[in-house]
Amino acid sequence: MEMSKRKQLGQYYTSPEIADLMVELITQPKISKVLEPSFGNGVFIESLINRGFDNINGVELDPKNFQLAKKYTEANLINCDFLSTSKKDKYDVIIGNPPYVAWKNIAQDTKDLINNIPFWEKYKNGQFDLLYAFIIWSVEKLNTNGELIFIVPYNWFNSTYAKSLRSYMVKQGYFDTICHFGELKLFKDCYPNNIIFKFIKSKTKNKPIKVFEYSLNKASIKALPLLINSELKKLEYDLDYYFDGSEYKSYQNEQFKNSQMWYLAPRKDSKLLEKIESSSIFKLSDVTNVAVGYASGLNEAFIITGEQYSDLSSAEKLLTRKFIKAENCMGYYTKGSSRYIYANNIIDEAELQNYKNLYKILLPHKLALTKRHLAKNKKWWHWATVRNEKLFGANSSQGKIFVPGIDRSKYSRYSYSNKDYLATSDVITIFKKSDTKEANLYILAWLNSSFINSWYRTKGMRTGERIKYTQSYVAQIPFLAIDWSKTEHSNIHNEIVKLTSQLLNGKKQKNIISRKIDNLYSMLLEDS
Repeated sequence: MEMSKRKQLGQYYTSPEIADLMVELITQPKISKVLEPSFGNGVFIESLINRGFDNINGVELDPKNFQLAKKYTEANLINCDFLSTSKKDKYDVIIGNPPYVAWKNIAQDTKDLINNIPFWEKYKNGQFDLLYAFIIWSVEKLNTNGELIFIVPYNWFNSTYAKSLRSYMVKQGYFDTICHFGELKLFKDCYPNNIIFKFIKSKTKNKPIKVFEYSLNKASIKALPLLINSELKKLEYDLDYYFDGSEYKSYQNEQFKNSQMWYLAPRKDSKLLEKIESSSIFKLSDVTNVAVGYASGLNEAFIITGEQYSDLSSAEKLLTRKFIKAENCMGYYTKGSSRYIYANNIIDEAELQNYKNLYKILLPHKLALTKRHLAKNKKWWHWATVRNEKLFGANSSQGKIFVPGIDRSKYSRYSYSNKDYLATSDVITIFKKSDTKEANLYILAWLNSSFINSWYRTKGMRTGERIKYTQSYVAQIPFLAIDWSKTEHSNIHNEIVKLTSQLLNGKKQKNIISRKIDNLYSMLLEDS
Protein backbone atom coordinates (compact mmCIF):
# COMPACT_ATOMS: atom_id res chain seq x y z
CA MET A 1 0.00 0.00 0.00
CA GLU A 2 1.24 3.49 -0.79
CA MET A 3 2.31 5.32 2.38
CA SER A 4 0.44 8.50 1.35
CA LYS A 5 -2.78 6.51 1.02
CA ARG A 6 -2.26 4.83 4.38
CA LYS A 7 -1.67 8.18 6.08
CA GLN A 8 -4.76 9.68 4.49
CA LEU A 9 -7.12 6.77 5.12
CA GLY A 10 -5.58 5.37 8.31
CA GLN A 11 -5.64 1.82 6.96
CA TYR A 12 -4.21 -0.66 9.49
CA TYR A 13 -5.96 -3.99 9.15
CA THR A 14 -7.23 -6.08 12.05
CA SER A 15 -6.43 -9.78 12.42
CA PRO A 16 -9.32 -12.30 12.29
CA GLU A 17 -8.61 -13.35 15.89
CA ILE A 18 -9.01 -9.79 17.21
CA ALA A 19 -12.12 -9.24 15.07
CA ASP A 20 -13.65 -12.44 16.49
CA LEU A 21 -12.82 -11.33 20.05
CA MET A 22 -14.56 -8.02 19.48
CA VAL A 23 -17.64 -9.59 17.88
CA GLU A 24 -17.93 -11.89 20.91
CA LEU A 25 -18.26 -8.77 23.09
CA ILE A 26 -21.63 -8.01 21.46
CA THR A 27 -24.53 -8.72 23.80
CA GLN A 28 -27.31 -7.49 21.50
CA PRO A 29 -29.32 -10.28 19.79
CA LYS A 30 -28.26 -11.68 16.41
CA ILE A 31 -31.17 -9.88 14.68
CA SER A 32 -29.75 -6.49 15.75
CA LYS A 33 -28.87 -3.90 13.14
CA VAL A 34 -25.04 -3.83 13.01
CA LEU A 35 -22.71 -1.38 11.25
CA GLU A 36 -19.01 -1.55 10.38
CA PRO A 37 -18.18 2.10 9.48
CA SER A 38 -14.81 1.49 7.78
CA PHE A 39 -14.81 -2.19 6.81
CA GLY A 40 -11.47 -2.22 4.95
CA ASN A 41 -10.67 -5.82 3.96
CA GLY A 42 -13.96 -7.06 5.47
CA VAL A 43 -12.60 -8.96 8.47
CA PHE A 44 -15.40 -7.75 10.77
CA ILE A 45 -18.06 -8.37 8.13
CA GLU A 46 -16.87 -11.97 7.82
CA SER A 47 -16.75 -12.49 11.59
CA LEU A 48 -20.29 -11.13 12.00
CA ILE A 49 -21.57 -13.44 9.23
CA ASN A 50 -19.83 -16.46 10.78
CA ARG A 51 -21.48 -15.74 14.14
CA GLY A 52 -24.96 -15.57 12.76
CA PHE A 53 -25.74 -11.85 12.56
CA ASP A 54 -28.18 -11.25 9.73
CA ASN A 55 -28.61 -7.46 9.55
CA ILE A 56 -25.07 -6.42 8.69
CA ASN A 57 -24.25 -3.03 7.17
CA GLY A 58 -20.92 -1.59 6.11
CA VAL A 59 -19.37 1.66 4.89
CA GLU A 60 -16.00 1.97 3.16
CA LEU A 61 -14.39 5.00 1.52
CA ASP A 62 -11.69 3.16 -0.45
CA PRO A 63 -13.21 2.00 -3.82
CA LYS A 64 -10.69 -0.83 -4.10
CA ASN A 65 -11.67 -2.32 -0.74
CA PHE A 66 -15.33 -1.83 -1.58
CA GLN A 67 -14.98 -3.84 -4.78
CA LEU A 68 -13.17 -6.66 -2.96
CA ALA A 69 -15.93 -6.80 -0.32
CA LYS A 70 -18.74 -7.40 -2.82
CA LYS A 71 -18.25 -11.11 -2.16
CA TYR A 72 -20.07 -10.59 1.16
CA THR A 73 -23.51 -10.74 -0.42
CA GLU A 74 -25.17 -11.20 2.99
CA ALA A 75 -24.24 -7.62 3.96
CA ASN A 76 -25.57 -4.25 2.83
CA LEU A 77 -22.42 -2.34 1.82
CA ILE A 78 -21.99 1.21 0.53
CA ASN A 79 -18.97 3.09 -0.85
CA CYS A 80 -18.79 6.57 0.74
CA ASP A 81 -17.30 8.62 3.57
CA PHE A 82 -18.82 7.43 6.86
CA LEU A 83 -18.93 11.02 8.15
CA SER A 84 -21.22 11.93 5.24
CA THR A 85 -23.86 9.37 6.27
CA SER A 86 -27.04 10.56 7.98
CA LYS A 87 -27.44 10.71 11.74
CA LYS A 88 -30.96 9.43 11.21
CA ASP A 89 -29.62 5.97 10.31
CA LYS A 90 -29.59 4.25 13.70
CA TYR A 91 -27.91 1.00 14.75
CA ASP A 92 -27.92 -1.36 17.72
CA VAL A 93 -24.22 -2.18 17.32
CA ILE A 94 -21.33 -0.35 15.64
CA ILE A 95 -18.08 -2.28 15.55
CA GLY A 96 -14.70 -2.00 13.85
CA ASN A 97 -11.27 -0.50 13.55
CA PRO A 98 -11.75 3.21 12.72
CA PRO A 99 -9.03 5.20 10.94
CA TYR A 100 -6.41 7.05 12.99
CA VAL A 101 -5.39 10.08 10.92
CA ALA A 102 -3.88 13.34 12.19
CA TRP A 103 -5.63 16.50 10.98
CA LYS A 104 -2.77 17.47 8.66
CA ASN A 105 -3.07 14.13 6.83
CA ILE A 106 -6.86 13.98 6.49
CA ALA A 107 -8.10 14.08 2.89
CA GLN A 108 -9.28 17.55 1.86
CA ASP A 109 -12.82 16.33 1.07
CA THR A 110 -13.17 15.00 4.60
CA LYS A 111 -11.69 18.17 6.08
CA ASP A 112 -14.19 20.24 4.12
CA LEU A 113 -17.02 18.04 5.36
CA ILE A 114 -15.97 18.57 8.99
CA ASN A 115 -15.32 22.30 8.51
CA ASN A 116 -18.63 22.98 6.77
CA ILE A 117 -20.99 21.24 9.18
CA PRO A 118 -21.83 23.31 12.32
CA PHE A 119 -22.12 20.11 14.41
CA TRP A 120 -18.33 19.73 14.48
CA GLU A 121 -17.48 23.28 15.63
CA LYS A 122 -17.44 22.44 19.36
CA TYR A 123 -15.36 19.31 18.90
CA LYS A 124 -12.63 20.04 16.35
CA ASN A 125 -9.32 21.76 17.13
CA GLY A 126 -5.87 22.12 15.63
CA GLN A 127 -4.95 18.54 16.54
CA PHE A 128 -8.31 16.92 15.80
CA ASP A 129 -7.88 13.30 14.71
CA LEU A 130 -10.17 11.51 12.27
CA LEU A 131 -10.52 8.84 14.97
CA TYR A 132 -12.28 11.36 17.24
CA ALA A 133 -14.80 12.17 14.52
CA PHE A 134 -15.49 8.48 13.87
CA ILE A 135 -16.14 7.79 17.56
CA ILE A 136 -18.48 10.76 17.94
CA TRP A 137 -20.40 10.08 14.72
CA SER A 138 -20.76 6.43 15.69
CA VAL A 139 -22.27 7.30 19.06
CA GLU A 140 -24.62 9.74 17.32
CA LYS A 141 -25.88 6.87 15.16
CA LEU A 142 -26.45 4.42 18.03
CA ASN A 143 -29.88 3.59 19.38
CA THR A 144 -30.38 3.96 23.13
CA ASN A 145 -28.52 1.08 24.86
CA GLY A 146 -26.65 0.51 21.60
CA GLU A 147 -23.08 -0.83 21.74
CA LEU A 148 -19.97 0.75 20.25
CA ILE A 149 -17.02 -1.67 20.05
CA PHE A 150 -13.81 -0.25 18.61
CA ILE A 151 -10.11 -1.03 18.59
CA VAL A 152 -8.19 2.26 18.84
CA PRO A 153 -4.96 3.82 20.19
CA TYR A 154 -4.94 4.49 23.92
CA ASN A 155 -3.53 8.04 23.68
CA TRP A 156 -6.87 9.87 23.39
CA PHE A 157 -7.56 8.94 27.03
CA ASN A 158 -4.96 11.47 28.17
CA SER A 159 -4.39 13.75 25.20
CA THR A 160 -5.12 17.44 25.74
CA TYR A 161 -6.57 17.65 22.24
CA ALA A 162 -9.10 14.87 22.92
CA LYS A 163 -10.71 16.71 25.84
CA SER A 164 -13.81 17.57 23.80
CA LEU A 165 -14.17 13.89 22.83
CA ARG A 166 -13.92 12.75 26.46
CA SER A 167 -16.48 15.37 27.47
CA TYR A 168 -18.85 14.11 24.78
CA MET A 169 -18.45 10.47 25.80
CA VAL A 170 -19.24 10.92 29.50
CA LYS A 171 -22.46 12.72 28.57
CA GLN A 172 -23.56 9.99 26.16
CA GLY A 173 -23.11 6.82 28.18
CA TYR A 174 -20.62 4.55 29.89
CA PHE A 175 -17.84 2.06 29.19
CA ASP A 176 -18.68 -1.57 29.76
CA THR A 177 -15.28 -3.06 28.88
CA ILE A 178 -11.73 -1.86 28.17
CA CYS A 179 -8.91 -4.19 27.12
CA HIS A 180 -5.53 -2.44 27.15
CA PHE A 181 -2.66 -4.12 25.32
CA GLY A 182 0.26 -1.84 26.21
CA GLU A 183 3.42 -2.89 24.38
CA LEU A 184 1.82 -5.84 22.60
CA LYS A 185 1.63 -5.17 18.85
CA LEU A 186 -1.82 -6.08 17.58
CA PHE A 187 -0.98 -4.71 14.12
CA LYS A 188 2.12 -5.74 12.16
CA ASP A 189 2.57 -2.28 10.68
CA CYS A 190 1.43 0.01 13.51
CA TYR A 191 2.71 1.18 16.89
CA PRO A 192 1.50 -0.68 20.02
CA ASN A 193 -0.50 0.75 22.96
CA ASN A 194 -3.97 -0.07 21.68
CA ILE A 195 -7.25 -0.69 23.45
CA ILE A 196 -10.48 -2.47 22.62
CA PHE A 197 -13.44 -0.77 24.24
CA LYS A 198 -17.14 -1.46 24.51
CA PHE A 199 -19.24 1.67 25.11
CA ILE A 200 -22.97 1.71 25.88
CA LYS A 201 -25.10 4.68 24.87
CA SER A 202 -27.21 5.22 27.96
CA LYS A 203 -28.25 7.71 30.63
CA THR A 204 -27.52 5.08 33.30
CA LYS A 205 -23.88 4.90 34.41
CA ASN A 206 -23.87 2.99 37.69
CA LYS A 207 -21.73 0.05 36.54
CA PRO A 208 -17.95 -0.15 36.96
CA ILE A 209 -15.78 -0.80 33.89
CA LYS A 210 -14.40 -4.29 33.35
CA VAL A 211 -10.69 -3.84 32.60
CA PHE A 212 -8.17 -6.31 31.20
CA GLU A 213 -4.56 -5.08 30.89
CA TYR A 214 -1.93 -7.16 29.13
CA SER A 215 1.58 -6.54 30.49
CA LEU A 216 3.94 -8.36 28.11
CA ASN A 217 5.15 -7.32 24.67
CA LYS A 218 4.72 -10.79 23.18
CA ALA A 219 1.74 -13.14 23.10
CA SER A 220 -0.07 -15.67 20.98
CA ILE A 221 -2.80 -13.55 19.41
CA LYS A 222 -4.79 -16.73 18.80
CA ALA A 223 -4.75 -17.58 22.53
CA LEU A 224 -5.73 -14.11 23.73
CA PRO A 225 -9.51 -14.25 23.09
CA LEU A 226 -10.01 -17.29 25.36
CA LEU A 227 -7.99 -15.68 28.16
CA ILE A 228 -9.73 -12.32 27.87
CA ASN A 229 -13.23 -13.80 27.73
CA SER A 230 -12.51 -15.89 30.81
CA GLU A 231 -11.32 -12.86 32.79
CA LEU A 232 -14.22 -10.65 31.64
CA LYS A 233 -16.71 -13.27 32.81
CA LYS A 234 -15.11 -13.30 36.25
CA LEU A 235 -15.33 -9.51 36.39
CA GLU A 236 -18.98 -9.64 35.28
CA TYR A 237 -20.05 -11.93 38.11
CA ASP A 238 -17.71 -10.81 40.91
CA LEU A 239 -17.45 -7.05 41.47
CA ASP A 240 -14.57 -7.62 43.90
CA TYR A 241 -12.54 -9.78 41.51
CA TYR A 242 -8.97 -8.52 41.09
CA PHE A 243 -6.01 -10.26 39.51
CA ASP A 244 -2.50 -8.84 39.18
CA GLY A 245 0.01 -11.18 37.58
CA SER A 246 3.17 -10.95 35.53
CA GLU A 247 1.25 -11.49 32.29
CA TYR A 248 -1.92 -9.46 32.81
CA LYS A 249 -4.20 -7.63 35.22
CA SER A 250 -7.98 -7.69 35.42
CA TYR A 251 -10.07 -5.50 37.69
CA GLN A 252 -13.03 -3.13 38.04
CA ASN A 253 -12.42 0.53 37.14
CA GLU A 254 -14.59 3.46 38.21
CA GLN A 255 -16.61 5.07 35.41
CA PHE A 256 -15.06 8.23 33.97
CA LYS A 257 -16.85 11.27 35.32
CA ASN A 258 -15.54 14.24 33.34
CA SER A 259 -13.30 15.40 30.50
CA GLN A 260 -10.10 15.39 32.56
CA MET A 261 -7.45 12.85 31.59
CA TRP A 262 -8.75 9.31 32.00
CA TYR A 263 -6.74 6.56 33.59
CA LEU A 264 -7.12 2.87 34.33
CA ALA A 265 -6.70 1.68 37.91
CA PRO A 266 -8.40 -0.75 40.30
CA ARG A 267 -10.99 0.96 42.46
CA LYS A 268 -8.89 0.39 45.58
CA ASP A 269 -6.00 2.31 43.98
CA SER A 270 -8.29 5.12 42.84
CA LYS A 271 -9.04 5.99 46.46
CA LEU A 272 -5.32 6.37 47.20
CA LEU A 273 -4.81 8.59 44.15
CA GLU A 274 -7.76 10.75 45.14
CA LYS A 275 -6.24 11.13 48.63
CA ILE A 276 -2.88 12.17 47.16
CA GLU A 277 -4.52 14.76 44.94
CA SER A 278 -6.89 16.13 47.59
CA SER A 279 -3.97 16.53 50.03
CA SER A 280 -1.73 18.21 47.45
CA ILE A 281 -2.93 21.68 46.54
CA PHE A 282 0.22 22.28 44.47
CA LYS A 283 1.66 20.64 41.39
CA LEU A 284 5.37 20.01 40.95
CA SER A 285 5.55 22.89 38.47
CA ASP A 286 4.43 25.28 41.26
CA VAL A 287 7.55 24.58 43.32
CA THR A 288 10.11 23.55 40.70
CA ASN A 289 11.11 24.15 37.09
CA VAL A 290 10.88 20.97 35.02
CA ALA A 291 13.21 20.94 32.01
CA VAL A 292 14.25 18.69 29.14
CA GLY A 293 17.91 17.99 28.45
CA TYR A 294 20.25 18.76 25.55
CA ALA A 295 20.11 16.81 22.28
CA SER A 296 23.38 16.38 20.35
CA GLY A 297 21.85 14.62 17.37
CA LEU A 298 24.90 12.34 17.19
CA ASN A 299 26.25 11.34 20.59
CA GLU A 300 29.21 9.35 19.31
CA ALA A 301 30.68 12.46 17.68
CA PHE A 302 30.89 14.41 20.95
CA ILE A 303 31.74 11.78 23.56
CA ILE A 304 35.15 12.10 25.25
CA THR A 305 36.91 9.12 26.82
CA GLY A 306 39.06 9.47 29.93
CA GLU A 307 42.21 8.95 27.88
CA GLN A 308 41.20 11.59 25.35
CA TYR A 309 40.37 14.04 28.12
CA SER A 310 43.81 13.65 29.69
CA ASP A 311 45.40 14.69 26.37
CA LEU A 312 43.44 17.95 26.16
CA SER A 313 44.94 21.32 26.94
CA SER A 314 43.46 23.35 29.78
CA ALA A 315 41.68 25.58 27.22
CA GLU A 316 40.25 22.52 25.44
CA LYS A 317 38.98 21.06 28.70
CA LEU A 318 36.85 24.17 29.14
CA LEU A 319 34.99 23.17 25.98
CA THR A 320 33.83 19.89 27.52
CA ARG A 321 31.01 19.31 30.00
CA LYS A 322 29.80 16.44 32.15
CA PHE A 323 26.31 15.19 31.39
CA ILE A 324 23.88 12.98 33.24
CA LYS A 325 22.29 10.31 31.05
CA ALA A 326 19.44 7.95 31.89
CA GLU A 327 21.95 5.21 32.73
CA ASN A 328 23.44 7.41 35.48
CA CYS A 329 20.15 7.62 37.42
CA MET A 330 20.16 5.03 40.19
CA GLY A 331 17.15 6.23 42.17
CA TYR A 332 17.89 8.87 44.85
CA TYR A 333 21.52 9.24 43.72
CA THR A 334 23.41 9.52 40.45
CA LYS A 335 26.32 7.24 39.60
CA GLY A 336 28.95 8.44 37.17
CA SER A 337 28.51 10.82 34.26
CA SER A 338 29.52 11.16 30.62
CA ARG A 339 31.86 13.85 29.30
CA TYR A 340 31.07 15.46 25.95
CA ILE A 341 32.54 18.17 23.76
CA TYR A 342 30.31 21.23 24.11
CA ALA A 343 31.51 24.06 21.87
CA ASN A 344 28.25 25.82 20.98
CA ASN A 345 29.73 29.21 21.84
CA ILE A 346 32.27 28.85 18.99
CA ILE A 347 30.74 30.14 15.77
CA ASP A 348 33.75 30.06 13.43
CA GLU A 349 35.44 26.89 12.22
CA ALA A 350 38.84 28.60 12.05
CA GLU A 351 38.54 29.31 15.78
CA LEU A 352 37.53 25.69 16.44
CA GLN A 353 40.68 24.51 14.64
CA ASN A 354 42.75 26.26 17.32
CA TYR A 355 41.56 23.50 19.67
CA LYS A 356 43.45 20.85 17.76
CA ASN A 357 42.63 17.81 19.85
CA LEU A 358 38.89 18.57 19.91
CA TYR A 359 38.86 19.31 16.21
CA LYS A 360 40.61 16.01 15.55
CA ILE A 361 37.88 14.16 17.47
CA LEU A 362 35.02 15.97 15.72
CA LEU A 363 36.33 16.05 12.14
CA PRO A 364 35.71 12.36 11.21
CA HIS A 365 32.01 12.93 12.01
CA LYS A 366 31.65 16.15 10.03
CA LEU A 367 29.59 14.68 7.20
CA ALA A 368 27.17 12.92 9.55
CA LEU A 369 26.92 16.06 11.73
CA THR A 370 25.99 18.22 8.75
CA LYS A 371 23.11 15.86 7.93
CA ARG A 372 21.38 16.53 11.24
CA HIS A 373 18.36 18.83 11.34
CA LEU A 374 19.90 22.11 12.50
CA ALA A 375 18.64 25.64 12.95
CA LYS A 376 20.05 28.20 10.48
CA ASN A 377 22.48 29.69 12.97
CA LYS A 378 23.88 26.30 14.05
CA LYS A 379 27.27 25.02 12.91
CA TRP A 380 28.13 21.41 12.24
CA TRP A 381 30.04 21.05 15.55
CA HIS A 382 27.17 22.45 17.63
CA TRP A 383 24.69 20.38 19.61
CA ALA A 384 21.46 20.12 17.63
CA THR A 385 18.96 21.24 20.27
CA VAL A 386 19.95 23.14 23.40
CA ARG A 387 16.99 23.88 25.62
CA ASN A 388 16.86 25.50 29.06
CA GLU A 389 20.51 26.65 28.85
CA LYS A 390 19.82 29.63 31.12
CA LEU A 391 18.10 27.39 33.64
CA PHE A 392 21.04 24.98 33.77
CA GLY A 393 23.48 27.91 33.96
CA ALA A 394 21.67 29.63 36.81
CA ASN A 395 21.61 26.40 38.80
CA SER A 396 25.08 25.11 37.91
CA SER A 397 26.20 24.71 41.53
CA GLN A 398 22.75 23.97 43.00
CA GLY A 399 21.22 20.57 43.60
CA LYS A 400 19.24 19.10 40.71
CA ILE A 401 16.97 16.07 40.37
CA PHE A 402 17.22 13.89 37.25
CA VAL A 403 14.85 11.18 36.01
CA PRO A 404 15.15 8.96 32.89
CA GLY A 405 12.77 9.91 30.10
CA ILE A 406 11.81 6.27 29.54
CA ASP A 407 12.10 3.62 32.23
CA ARG A 408 11.11 -0.01 32.73
CA SER A 409 12.03 -0.08 36.40
CA LYS A 410 9.16 -0.88 38.78
CA TYR A 411 10.22 1.99 40.99
CA SER A 412 10.89 5.64 40.21
CA ARG A 413 14.52 6.63 39.59
CA TYR A 414 14.53 10.30 40.53
CA SER A 415 18.21 10.94 41.27
CA TYR A 416 19.94 13.87 42.97
CA SER A 417 23.27 15.59 42.46
CA ASN A 418 24.66 18.97 43.53
CA LYS A 419 27.47 18.84 40.97
CA ASP A 420 27.69 21.03 37.88
CA TYR A 421 26.07 18.55 35.52
CA LEU A 422 24.07 19.13 32.36
CA ALA A 423 21.55 16.55 31.14
CA THR A 424 21.14 14.74 27.82
CA SER A 425 17.81 14.56 26.04
CA ASP A 426 16.94 11.16 27.55
CA VAL A 427 16.68 12.81 30.97
CA ILE A 428 14.20 15.21 32.59
CA THR A 429 15.76 17.65 35.08
CA ILE A 430 13.99 19.27 38.05
CA PHE A 431 15.23 22.56 39.57
CA LYS A 432 13.82 23.81 42.86
CA LYS A 433 12.43 27.35 42.61
CA SER A 434 14.14 29.95 44.78
CA ASP A 435 10.98 30.71 46.78
CA THR A 436 10.23 27.05 47.56
CA LYS A 437 10.81 26.47 51.26
CA GLU A 438 10.83 22.67 51.14
CA ALA A 439 14.34 21.23 50.77
CA ASN A 440 15.59 19.57 47.60
CA LEU A 441 15.91 16.28 49.47
CA TYR A 442 12.29 16.51 50.63
CA ILE A 443 11.19 16.93 47.00
CA LEU A 444 13.48 14.06 45.95
CA ALA A 445 12.02 11.73 48.59
CA TRP A 446 8.42 12.66 47.66
CA LEU A 447 9.07 11.89 43.99
CA ASN A 448 10.60 8.52 44.89
CA SER A 449 7.86 7.64 47.38
CA SER A 450 5.48 4.75 46.79
CA PHE A 451 2.66 7.31 46.63
CA ILE A 452 4.00 9.15 43.60
CA ASN A 453 5.22 5.90 42.05
CA SER A 454 1.61 4.65 42.16
CA TRP A 455 0.19 7.97 41.01
CA TYR A 456 2.49 8.35 38.00
CA ARG A 457 2.22 4.74 36.88
CA THR A 458 -1.52 5.24 36.71
CA LYS A 459 -1.89 8.84 35.59
CA GLY A 460 1.41 9.47 33.84
CA MET A 461 2.38 8.44 30.33
CA ARG A 462 3.14 4.79 29.75
CA THR A 463 3.10 2.09 27.12
CA GLY A 464 2.75 -1.27 28.83
CA GLU A 465 5.61 -1.51 31.30
CA ARG A 466 7.52 1.41 29.74
CA ILE A 467 6.98 4.52 31.85
CA LYS A 468 7.56 7.79 30.00
CA TYR A 469 8.63 10.79 32.05
CA THR A 470 7.93 13.86 29.96
CA GLN A 471 8.23 17.53 30.86
CA SER A 472 4.48 18.09 30.75
CA TYR A 473 3.52 14.97 32.71
CA VAL A 474 6.18 15.34 35.39
CA ALA A 475 5.13 18.97 35.86
CA GLN A 476 1.61 17.75 36.74
CA ILE A 477 2.73 15.51 39.63
CA PRO A 478 0.93 16.47 42.88
CA PHE A 479 3.25 18.05 45.42
CA LEU A 480 2.65 17.47 49.14
CA ALA A 481 3.63 20.84 50.59
CA ILE A 482 4.51 21.37 54.24
CA ASP A 483 2.17 23.38 56.46
CA TRP A 484 4.92 25.34 58.18
CA SER A 485 2.49 26.64 60.80
CA LYS A 486 2.38 23.12 62.25
CA THR A 487 5.41 22.11 64.28
CA GLU A 488 4.77 18.42 63.64
CA HIS A 489 4.84 19.04 59.87
CA SER A 490 8.15 20.90 60.12
CA ASN A 491 9.58 18.07 62.20
CA ILE A 492 8.45 15.46 59.65
CA HIS A 493 10.01 17.53 56.84
CA ASN A 494 13.33 17.66 58.68
CA GLU A 495 13.23 13.94 59.46
CA ILE A 496 12.57 13.09 55.80
CA VAL A 497 15.51 15.29 54.77
CA LYS A 498 17.71 13.60 57.38
CA LEU A 499 16.75 10.08 56.24
CA THR A 500 17.22 11.00 52.57
CA SER A 501 20.65 12.42 53.34
CA GLN A 502 21.58 9.16 55.09
CA LEU A 503 20.44 7.23 52.06
CA LEU A 504 22.49 9.42 49.71
CA ASN A 505 25.61 9.22 51.83
CA GLY A 506 25.45 5.53 52.69
CA LYS A 507 23.56 4.20 49.65
CA LYS A 508 22.69 1.21 51.83
CA GLN A 509 19.52 -0.01 53.51
CA LYS A 510 17.59 1.71 50.72
CA ASN A 511 14.46 -0.37 51.22
CA ILE A 512 14.40 0.15 55.00
CA ILE A 513 14.94 3.91 54.76
CA SER A 514 12.41 4.21 51.92
CA ARG A 515 9.75 2.52 54.06
CA LYS A 516 10.47 4.92 56.92
CA ILE A 517 10.13 7.87 54.53
CA ASP A 518 6.84 6.46 53.19
CA ASN A 519 5.50 6.19 56.74
CA LEU A 520 6.32 9.86 57.35
CA TYR A 521 4.58 10.91 54.13
CA SER A 522 1.62 8.76 55.16
CA MET A 523 1.40 10.79 58.39
CA LEU A 524 1.41 14.03 56.39
CA LEU A 525 -1.29 12.73 54.04
CA GLU A 526 -3.50 11.69 56.95
CA ASP A 527 -3.12 15.12 58.54
CA SER A 528 -3.86 17.03 55.34
